[in-house]
Amino acid sequence: MKEQTPYYCIMAAAGTSSRMGGTWKLMLPYGDGTIIEASLRAAAACCRTIIVVTGFRAEELESYIEGLSFDHAVVTTVRNDEYPKGMFSSIRRGVAKMRKIEGREPGTPFFIALADMPAVTTAGYQYLCRESGRAEVIRPLFQGLPAHPVLCSYTVGETIMGEPDDSAMKRVLAQHTLLELPVSNRGQVQDVDTPEAYRMAVEQEKGTREQ
Repeated sequence: MKEQTPYYCIMAAAGTSSRMGGTWKLMLPYGDGTIIEASLRAAAACCRTIIVVTGFRAEELESYIEGLSFDHAVVTTVRNDEYPKGMFSSIRRGVAKMRKIEGREPGTPFFIALADMPAVTTAGYQYLCRESGRAEVIRPLFQGLPAHPVLCSYTVGETIMGEPDDSAMKRVLAQHTLLELPVSNRGQVQDVDTPEAYRMAVEQEKGTREQ
C-alpha cells in the first residue's frame, strides 16, 4: 500500500434516516455506487485511516463496508449501541477507536465527517489539509454556514473524550482555537436527510459529471 498522508477520519454513519420515509439513505444509489461509498472515497484519497461509526442496521452496513476497497486507505468500523443519544455519542466512539488503533502516532490530526454528505469532494479534504496546524479546529464555511468535514487537532479528541455522550461539538469547539475557511461547494452543507434532498443530490451529481 502506498504511504498515505497520516490523517484519520471519523465518519458518523449511525443514524436512522428518520426523515427519509422509511428508506435507509446510506445505501441509496449515488454516482457509480452508493451515498456512503461516495463519502468514503472522498475521504480515502486524503486520509490513511477512516473509522466509520455504525449504529442503526449496523451489521448490514459493516458487511457492506467490508466489501469495499480503497487504494490508499484502511476503512474500519466501530459500533455505537447508544446512537439514539445523538451524533456526539458516535463521535466519541470514533475517537475512542482511533486512540486504540495500534501504531497511531499521538498528535495526529483527524477529520469529523458525515456519511450522508456524498457531494463532499476529495478537494474539500485537501483544502483543509493544506491549512493544518493553523488552529486546533479548521472548519469550512459555505456562505457563512458551518460546513463539513471538520479538521481537528489531537487535543480536540482529548476534549471530546472528556465530555458525556449527550454533549455537543459546539461545547468542544468553544474550548479550542477555530479557523473558518470559505468554500464554494454547496455539497459541504447538504446532507441527504429527505427524499427531496436525495433527488437534488443525484441531479447535481449527474450535472457535474456531464460538465
